[in-house]
Parts: sequence; structure tokens; C-alpha cells
Amino acid sequence: MKKVILFAIACLAYVSVQAQSAASPEQVKKVIDTKLQTITSKVDFSETQTAFLKDYVAFKVKSKTRGFQKEAKAMQMKDVNMDTFFTEEQRVVIQKELMKIPSVAVPSKTLVVEENSSSTKF
Repeated sequence: MKKVILFAIACLAYVSVQAQSAASPEQVKKVIDTKLQTITSKVDFSETQTAFLKDYVAFKVKSKTRGFQKEAKAMQMKDVNMDTFFTEEQRVVIQKELMKIPSVAVPSKTLVVEENSSSTKF
């Protein structure tokens, strides 16, 4: 009987979190700005690189945020060879920071972070 009650509570908690997990555009913008600021503060980037990086970070954040996947798919990304466009130091910083992108921005100001098990290759 205890197991059934615990299971019911767990199910209710899961449904409650799922109902709250839609991110607002302001939250997504804040995550994008924070990630971009973090990345650019660790390594120097040219203006061209920063402009592309802003679009790339926006794409990555939106593709991991519930409610924004369709918008991410519709984004027109430039075809850029990451190996020649960024230095190795820049690529390492970008990769490390983008692996920490929250998968869902929850309105209660809590970000659920989902670590990627597969590494992104640049």
C-alpha cells in the first residue's frame, strides 16, 4: 500500500513539473545572454565570430528548451567550418559551456540541467 501511495505522489509531482516546464521567451533570452557573456568573457572573439556565436548559442538553447524546438529548426544557420572559424581554445570553451545548457527553463526560476552524455564535436 505504501508503494502505491508513493508511486501516486511521484506521478503527481512529475505531472506538476511537466505542466510548469514551458519556458517564457524572457527566460530563453536570459539563458542565451548569460551563456554568450560567459563564453566571450573566457576567450577573445572577433566581431564576426561573436555575431555567429550569438546565433549558434541561440540555436542550441532553443533546441533544448521545451516550446522552442520548432523555432530552433526554423532558424537559418550559416554554414561555417568550426575548425577554421574558431581557434581550438575558443572551440573548447564553446563546447564546455554549451554542454551546460539547461534542457528546460522552469518558470519558478529553477533551471533543470541535463548533462549531455554525448559530446558535441566541432
